[in-house]
Order: sequence, then C-alpha cells, then structure tokens
Amino acid sequence: MKMKSFIFAMMILVSSGAMAFSVSGDSFDANFKITSVNPGNGGTVITGEGIAGGGFGKVYYSHHLQTANGVSNEGHFDGHARTINQDGVMVAATLQGTWVREGTKIYIHSLDSFKDGINFAKGTYDLMAGTFTVEVWPVK
Repeated sequence: MKMKSFIFAMMILVSSGAMAFSVSGDSFDANFKITSVNPGNGGTVITGEGIAGGGFGKVYYSHHLQTANGVSNEGHFDGHARTINQDGVMVAATLQGTWVREGTKIYIHSLDSFKDGINFAKGTYDLMAGTFTVEVWPVK
C-alpha cells in the first residue's frame, strides 16, 4: 500500500511540473510612453511609442483590450506594432494575448508574430505614470 501511495504522489508531482510555465533564455527590455487611451463600447485602445532592444529600435504600437466572460478587469487583446531601426529597416507585427487589471496597473502576456519569428512578452501598464514596460523573449 505504501508503494502505491508513493507512486501516486510521484505521478502528481511530475505531472504538475510538466504543466508549469516558465520563460527562460535571452530577453530584452522595452520601455514605452502611452500616447493615447481611447475607451469605447467594444473595449479600450491604448497606443504608445518607445525604444525596444533586440535590434528593433523605435516602436509604435496599439493594443485593443476587450473584456471577457463579463469580467471588467480582465480579458484578451489584439494589436499591431511597427518598428524602425537605425538602418531604416521597418518591421510590422501582430500582437495578441491576455490582460488583467489590478488597481492602476494592467498586466499583459502576449505572443507577437512578425516576419522574422515570434516573441513572447510580459508587460506592465502603469496607468497613473503613463508608461508601459515589457520584457521580451524570442521564441523562434
């Protein structure tokens, strides 16, 4: 009986570890200034601009935040970004993910697709400061 309990406990530990999500590897930071917040019936559109690492340079973006499941402080978003670096190379990206608001901050998790690959990003909007900070990990 003890052996069955031990095996069952090990299966639970291994399966819960397999379900965990963590991000590792090389990343870069990006810091943005919020340039507009436009609320509407279908959600809120936030736009911004700033500098991103990873060779992207100057970035302009928009996030269209929508609520989900009738809960007003969380949901999903989509958006677009355009970047231009010092060499004049412009890159377009589509942005999509989830968000949750806690007090004056909005936290996002995003998978961003562009012609050279996919990035995973975790970011924080500070609505009082008018800023958006992001850490980005290249996926492929």
